[in-house]
Amino acid sequence: MINSIIVVSVLFLVMIVSHYAVKKLSPSRQSEQREYQVVCAGLNDGQMRPLRPITDISNMNLVSEGARVRISDYVPFVVEGESMSTASIHSEDIVLVKVLTGEDRLHLKKDNIIAFTYEIEGDNTGTKGYKLRQFIDYIVNINTLDAEKWCEEHNIIIERARFIEKYEKAKARVEKDSETYICSKTWHNGGIDYSFHSIVSLYGKVEYCIPRDKLK
Repeated sequence: MINSIIVVSVLFLVMIVSHYAVKKLSPSRQSEQREYQVVCAGLNDGQMRPLRPITDISNMNLVSEGARVRISDYVPFVVEGESMSTASIHSEDIVLVKVLTGEDRLHLKKDNIIAFTYEIEGDNTGTKGYKLRQFIDYIVNINTLDAEKWCEEHNIIIERARFIEKYEKAKARVEKDSETYICSKTWHNGGIDYSFHSIVSLYGKVEYCIPRDKLK
C-alpha cells in the first residue's frame, strides 16, 4: 500500500512534455512569495511591470522524468499575457529559461518558445524588458531575403501580407548585412503576428513551465 502511494506521488510530479517542447512541472506547494522578473506574452511590451510577486519556487521539489530539476540552472520569469496560450503557457505561469550565448543561440528548433530582451519605453535606467515568442527559423542576410519564397517554404499563407509588412520594416533597420536574424511569431486577438529580431537580442529558451494553478 505504501509503495503504491509513493508511485502515485512520483507520477504526479513527472512533467508532461508538450508539443512545443516546453515541459510542465508540478511543484510541491509553498505559501511564501518573492518577486520575479516578468516576461511579456503579448503585444503591449512597453506597458508591463518589470517585477511581480508570486509564490517562491526556489526550494520547491521539481521533478522531470524521474530526475530533479535544478532551479538554479535556469532563470525564472512570471508570464504576463496570453499570446503563448497555444503552447499551453498562460498568464501568471512561471517559466524557467535557459540562458543562451554564443553558438548556443544558433541551435534553436522550430516551435521552441524563446525569450528576447527589449528596451522598455520611457525607461532611462538601462533596465531590460523580456518577451516571449515562438521560433520559426533563422534568416541570414535579411536584406537579400526572397520574402515570398520564404513564406512558401515555411507554410505562411493566411497572414502572409502581415509577414511581408513586418519583414520590410525589419529590413529597413538592419545595420549589418551579415547579421543573423530570428523570425518568430506570437498570437494576438485570434491572429498571428510576426517578429524579426537580431540574434543578439535572444536571451534564452523556455525549458519548463510551472502552471499557475500549481502556485496557489
